[in-house]
Amino acid sequence: MTTTAQIVAIISVLASLFLVTRGFRSHGLSINQTVKMALIWAAIISVGTLLISRLAG
Repeated sequence: MTTTAQIVAIISVLASLFLVTRGFRSHGLSINQTVKMALIWAAIISVGTLLISRLAG
């Protein structure tokens, strides 16, 4: 994976986490629940990114 692709992947993960935390706050979850769900989503997004990058070659 090139440096540019890595930067884009990191920016995508951070943007996704931002949107997830904003969405959970709007549903009235506490900060602890929001952080827990954000970490779960970060893991899901990271694994998905890893799998796609491995399959793409």
